[in-house]
Amino acid sequence: MCIPQAIDSAAVSDEPLDAASSAASLHTPVADVLALESIGSDHWRGHTPPGSDRPDIFGGQVASQCLRAADLTIEGEHLPNSVHCYFLRRGRPDLPLDIHVERVRTGRTYASRRVEAVQDAKVIFTLIVSFHTPEPGREFDSPSPVGVADPETLEPPSPLLSGAAPFDTRSVPTEGVEVGWWARVRDRLGEEPILHYCALLYASDMHAGG
Repeated sequence: MCIPQAIDSAAVSDEPLDAASSAASLHTPVADVLALESIGSDHWRGHTPPGSDRPDIFGGQVASQCLRAADLTIEGEHLPNSVHCYFLRRGRPDLPLDIHVERVRTGRTYASRRVEAVQDAKVIFTLIVSFHTPEPGREFDSPSPVGVADPETLEPPSPLLSGAAPFDTRSVPTEGVEVGWWARVRDRLGEEPILHYCALLYASDMHAGG
């Protein structure tokens, strides 16, 4: 997954599409999911929010927590520019996630980190991420697809949609194998850019299978 160096705040907005949704009161805010506990040098602990109604852990949650842990080892203004995720085992929501970050390389403009999430002494997830210091350069902005329905005109999904509780989502009708959807974070993330990157990674696993 390549991440644009500058994220438009509208891509992962903290203004809800439907503030009146009853599901909004049943979730743990993304910022709270990303609040990791330091348990040692380059080691953090995360948890699965209660009430997920899943026998395992939503992949986007684990990925976003590991990206957050990697960023906690970064100094300066480096931001993620590429992420590779490897889901190795099913996670258990009743166990904490122990996250270890390996500082592969730290340079003046680039930094690389390898992250492992462990449960019951077994690695369940690995993430490799590259960070880059923002630099002046050409900017690219893809136009919105023509004819896509406005999110306010679409019905919200069931509040029990897997992994989507912290997000307000709308599925866009499409033809064939194409998948389209709108999503926004239900709660304010604040101004720290990395939280928006983590939220984008969290959301990227929603509707991954269509």
